Amino acid sequence: MEFLNVFLKESGTQGYGMLAFGVLALAWGCLLAVRTARVRRKPAVRDEKVEGGVSVIITSHNSAEQLEENLPYFLTQDCDDYEVIVVDECSEDDTESVLGRLEEKFSRLRSAMVPRDAKFRSTKKLAINIGVLSARHDILLFSEANCRPVSPGWVREMRASLGKKNSVAVGFANYEAGEASGRLRLFRAVRFMRMLTGDGKGGKMGGDGCNMAYRKSDYLANRGFRDSQFYIGYDSDVVRDLAKFGPVAVTKSADAYVRMGRNRYKSGGEIAYRCACDMRRPWKERVAASGCQTLRVLFYAAGIWLVCAGAWPLIVGGVLALFLLLEFLLLSFCLRHLRQRRLWLSSLMAVTVGVFYVWGVNARVFFGRKRWR
Repeated sequence: MEFLNVFLKESGTQGYGMLAFGVLALAWGCLLAVRTARVRRKPAVRDEKVEGGVSVIITSHNSAEQLEENLPYFLTQDCDDYEVIVVDECSEDDTESVLGRLEEKFSRLRSAMVPRDAKFRSTKKLAINIGVLSARHDILLFSEANCRPVSPGWVREMRASLGKKNSVAVGFANYEAGEASGRLRLFRAVRFMRMLTGDGKGGKMGGDGCNMAYRKSDYLANRGFRDSQFYIGYDSDVVRDLAKFGPVAVTKSADAYVRMGRNRYKSGGEIAYRCACDMRRPWKERVAASGCQTLRVLFYAAGIWLVCAGAWPLIVGGVLALFLLLEFLLLSFCLRHLRQRRLWLSSLMAVTVGVFYVWGVNARVFFGRKRWR
C-alpha cells in the first residue's frame, strides 16, 4: 500500500491513469474468461420425460421455393406426435400450390392463411396468432420458411429443452458459409453467445423466431401480443412477456441447431433490424446489456491515452496488443464451439473496429427510426 502511495505521488496524473488501466484490464480479462467458460460449458440437464404433442409453426411470405426445399426436413422428424402448420402471409407466388402438393404427401402438414384484407398491414404477429390458435398441441415450436433443422431430433431436443419449468426455449440458428456474409453470420453468433451468458430470468435476453419454443397456454394467458403492435421485435416481445411464467432456457445442443438458407436481403438490413429491436427494450435493460461493451471501450481508451501521453508506451501498448490477440483467439474458440467456421477475417474486424460499426448502425437506426415502426 505504501508503494502504491509513493508511485501515485511521483507519477501524478499518469500514475492514476495507469492504476485505472490496470483495474480495467483485470475486470475485462475476468469478464472474457467468464463469458468463454459459459459458452463452452456443458448444456443444462434437460427434462427428457416431457411428454405431449408438439405443433411446429412456420410463417411464410413469398417463399414457395424455400418451403418446397426445407419443409421435408420439418416433416420427417424423429417424433411421433407432432404437426407442422405453415401460415401464409398473403403470398403472391406459388406458395399455395406448393403447400397443396406437400399436404398430399405428408399427412402431418397443415396450412393456414392470413386474410387478404390484411395484406397491406404488418402480418407477422397476425400470422403467429393464427398459427397458435390453429395448433392442436400445447407445446409450440417456431421457425421460418428459409430454415431447416440439421437433425431429425430437433423437435424432441427443443421439447426437452423447454421442459416443464421453463417458459421459453431458444435454440441457435445461423447461416452457413456462402449463404450470407461473414459479418452477418458473426453478428448472429455473437448475439446468441450473449444469450448463453445472459440471465435466464425476466426475458432480458431476447428471442429468435427462427428457432424457439413456448406453450400455447402461456401465450393465451398473456393474450398474445397485447402490449405491442410494432412490426419489429415480435420474438423478443413474446420472450419478455412469457418470462413471467418461468425461466428462459437457451440451448446450444447440436440437435437443436437450425440452418438458415441463403439470405434474401442485405446483411446490413438484418443487422439494422436487430439493432432497432434492441432500441425498443427498456432503457435499464439496454444499459445493463451495454455494460460489457462500455467496460471494453474504457479499457482501450485508457490504454490509448497512456500511450499518447508517453506513459510506459511499450508496456501499455504490449498489454493492448495482448488483449486484442486474446479477444480474437477466444472469439474464434467460441465460434468453433458453436460450429461456426471460416470467420477469421470477420472476427479480426470485430475485435478491432467492430464497436464503431455497431455504433454507426445504431446511429443510422436512431435517425431513421420511423422506418421501423
